[in-house]
Amino acid sequence: MRTHPKSEKKTDSGRAALLWKLIGPTGRTRVAAELEPAEIEAANHAFEIHYRTRPAAERRAIEQSLRRYLGDKHGPVPMLISLVLGILAAGLIVFQMIEVPAMSLHTRSALFTPLLLTVLAPLTLYLLPPYRLFLLFRPALSFRAAGTAVLTYVALLWTLYFLDVQQGSHLQLDWLSQTILLIGAFGAPLLEELIFRELIPTFFGRPPHYFGHFVGMTAFALAHFPLSPGMFALYFIAAFALAEVRIQCDGLLYGTLAHALANCTILLVL
Repeated sequence: MRTHPKSEKKTDSGRAALLWKLIGPTGRTRVAAELEPAEIEAANHAFEIHYRTRPAAERRAIEQSLRRYLGDKHGPVPMLISLVLGILAAGLIVFQMIEVPAMSLHTRSALFTPLLLTVLAPLTLYLLPPYRLFLLFRPALSFRAAGTAVLTYVALLWTLYFLDVQQGSHLQLDWLSQTILLIGAFGAPLLEELIFRELIPTFFGRPPHYFGHFVGMTAFALAHFPLSPGMFALYFIAAFALAEVRIQCDGLLYGTLAHALANCTILLVL
């Protein structure tokens, strides 16, 4: 059975109106900071028109479709994943220190830091409400999203290559250390994207948070402890590419994947 476009529009309006009411006074106050007065008035008016006037069966369907958005508590899954990763990471660190005892402290720090960020990454999911995580990581397929993600991946490869050149030396690691570095390179971007492309930008102003993204890009570059202005510029360019995919795709899924895959690709190629 094919749903009529008008029916879909009414359902979407009813869902939005009900969500506006169910987030409560505190939630509406926070959301209202992002809206114009006319938009707030329209949201209040829509509840009476697009939700309460619908038949009971339609209202139940709307309520059911909102359940995944309205959860105010996180489940234990992120904490359990972080716990398991922590145990595995501890085992890998001890094993690596036994197998490669001559490695310098500086090299070990560079090797283990991404792994520790990977362990902490699932816990950062608790910093956002469940409905927000669903919106940020929804797999919304489109040519624009895919194209932006591919371009971001290429841009990250370019910046990572020149960062390697700027550093002037490439570590020759054993297979165990290389594996640890790959795990960290793939997992750490989740934490970085949540902090630098979501939490920091949304702290400033209204969408698309251009000033907030500028602050996030600067913080991202500084957090990587660049050793020269050239390295800072390259990290800033990488952050700019990731901020662009965040804005264009209105989510973190594609940016996180592009970030993780670029990290792993450059480690395997160089």
